[in-house]
Amino acid sequence: MRRLGFGVAALFAAACQMDETEKANKNVEASMALLEESKTLEAEARKQREEANKATTPEALKDSATKCVTSFDAAIEKYNAASKLTKEASALKVSTAFSEYLDVKSQQFEKYAAATNVSARACRSMAATGTTEEARSGDEADQKEWAAIAEEVKALSERAARIEREHAEQFKKK
Repeated sequence: MRRLGFGVAALFAAACQMDETEKANKNVEASMALLEESKTLEAEARKQREEANKATTPEALKDSATKCVTSFDAAIEKYNAASKLTKEASALKVSTAFSEYLDVKSQQFEKYAAATNVSARACRSMAATGTTEEARSGDEADQKEWAAIAEEVKALSERAARIEREHAEQFKKK
């Protein structure tokens, strides 16, 4: 399965100073750190899924698949936490464009969590059954669902980029 592009815009921060822009930027920085952690956890989970698929015993398969589930679940938690922080930042007293941008990014991070959940299904199945057969039986449906989510992420990313472009004077890159 292809990996979702991690095309998060450069650190988004409003240059205009409103009452709570600094607080919003702190939430943004925290969410960006969570996104980086998620990326690392997903990479670990993918390696563990490969190990599970190569396992020669049911015990080894279950062990690798359980580790895979743990890593995917941790990544999902971090994506959701990043989404929540970004959503909270969008509700602060910041410019309308910055608020809209943050809301779109929050939605995008929720989609990252949803896509990661789809990616975790095979590991959950292998951990529960100790075999790869049931996990593989859902591959096609999972790939279709993942692709649909990836399209939603792409649309959200394009929308955020458009907001940033249209209001470039209100954003600075770090």
